[in-house]
Amino acid sequence: MKKNILITVALCLTLVLIFTWRTLQPNEQSNAVAVDEKTFVAAIKAKHYRVKVNNIAKVDSSALLSQLLGHSVDAKFKDVVLNNTFILTFNALSDEDNGRLFSAQLSNFSEALSEDVKWLMAPFLLMHKNNGELVLDTQYVEYSPEQENFLHLLLSSLQFVQSPQQLAKWETTEHDGIGAYKAHYSQLSRSTHSDLYQREKLHYYPQVERDLITGDLKPHITLSKDTFELDREGIVRSVVSSQRVNIRKQHKTVIDLTSNIEFTYLDKPVQSGNVVSLQQVKRYYLNHQLTSSAEIREIEFNDATSIVSWLIPALTENEDHALSQLVLLLQDKPYLAKDLIFYINQNLADLSDPVELRIWYAMAEAGGPQIQEAFVEALNTTEFDPLIAFRVITYSYDFKAPTERFFEQLLQYRSGLDINSDDGQELSSMTLYVVGALLDASQIEPVVKKRFITYLQSALKQSDDTDEITQLLIAIGNSAASEFIDDVEPYLIQSDQNVVSAAFDSLASMDNRDATALFLDRYSAISEQEVQASILSSLQNITPTESLNNWVNKKLRATESQQELTYLIPYAGIQAQENKASESALRAVLAKPLSFEQKRLIYQYIEPL
Repeated sequence: MKKNILITVALCLTLVLIFTWRTLQPNEQSNAVAVDEKTFVAAIKAKHYRVKVNNIAKVDSSALLSQLLGHSVDAKFKDVVLNNTFILTFNALSDEDNGRLFSAQLSNFSEALSEDVKWLMAPFLLMHKNNGELVLDTQYVEYSPEQENFLHLLLSSLQFVQSPQQLAKWETTEHDGIGAYKAHYSQLSRSTHSDLYQREKLHYYPQVERDLITGDLKPHITLSKDTFELDREGIVRSVVSSQRVNIRKQHKTVIDLTSNIEFTYLDKPVQSGNVVSLQQVKRYYLNHQLTSSAEIREIEFNDATSIVSWLIPALTENEDHALSQLVLLLQDKPYLAKDLIFYINQNLADLSDPVELRIWYAMAEAGGPQIQEAFVEALNTTEFDPLIAFRVITYSYDFKAPTERFFEQLLQYRSGLDINSDDGQELSSMTLYVVGALLDASQIEPVVKKRFITYLQSALKQSDDTDEITQLLIAIGNSAASEFIDDVEPYLIQSDQNVVSAAFDSLASMDNRDATALFLDRYSAISEQEVQASILSSLQNITPTESLNNWVNKKLRATESQQELTYLIPYAGIQAQENKASESALRAVLAKPLSFEQKRLIYQYIEPL
């Protein structure tokens, strides 16, 4: 199961970098009549629909991809996951109240599939809704988590948000698995048989979520162009998508991925004998036991944990109730945490990922000294799977009342790690970040907080290693403690760009007036554009104040740097909804010789006069 999940991560990584999988809402345009608040998607009007998918992705380093996935990557793996070609066939089953139901299946893979990913060839159901959405249908069967995630992303690749007024150019607000962005559509050409359109992703705002294995990843779209060909019936005949994504972690590039995907409509009839019926799909999943509930078998705990055996399937069937019950149980019987961790380690191959993560969450939510002791014991149990250590560190973030002993044990564990290994280096960073984040825990004792603030202050002063200094500054930022202002100040002007960026990030995270004043004052000394971009991206972490708004507005009027405008305009644009001075600053920028793209960015926030 774990290998399946890792492969799915790579498949989804490639596809999510390109396609939208949530509801797409067109924005009202100033040069058009009001837009009906519906989703407009190119229709699948044919009874049978075939698409050929060519997927070509390039990663600049196999070693970095291996680090991201947590296992070694060979040429065969990259061929199967990143460079496969296959046929996607849709077969209409029935017209229902909310749309048309299709069965669908992937076939004709150019690269042979291993047993781990044979589920890619399983038939599935999708609904083409009346409002245009193309979604995985789950009313008849349940899918495994990795299968469901992959299919959601794949199906969304055919979605195309049309302009209801048949405009030549229009914009939408869209989302994908990385975050939200503005999508700009434009008609490239028009012929007797088809129209050609282009979509560009603009102003990408990633959702920065903590990755359970690799930590905090910040993806940046550096190139995104999708070209759609639609015929006169509104059917997507082809899609050519090109995208480059740079993923950074701790201010360093982890992966630089270029992906090109081609979808081609195959105007070839489907033989009636090849159409998969609804009953066949249902029977397939029953026989192959691919449903999530079927994967979660009854757990036989030892005597100490037999009381929670019923909760494991319930974590999928009635998640909220089961989680609350498990948290209460662990608060009452915290010694069960040790047995649960042992069980997870013994059953990693069979335990479904959602259930495993919910157990970790419940243990962290219950908290308490005994559970914290169980976490530390798991860190020091060398017989455990290496993934257990990553899980322990990740969920330690959620303890509300970390004890002094827990801090001491975390730091002792960190001191014993082999930082020359990839896992050791990663765990060392994560552990330090947890120490910082726990200083902001809601129920931490003041004396404990003070002691470990002193620890971080001392460690920062004594360190002369730039990587360690960067990690300490990130940990300090996680603490959000204004006690560190004086400690951070010397690192705002340094030769190492990572150190400088981390220092400014720390000040922004403190969200303190003195910290903000220092942030704004020292920014003027920064001349490197890459560092400026990293610093200004931290503005979103600072609570808006009059002085901050004034600084941004003044900077907007004075700067000629496109790099600065890219980050300052969105900040001022948000404030302009209620702040006339910010709106005035944006209009002053319009008086400058701007590119079309810069003007379009401003008009996303204010109306033309």
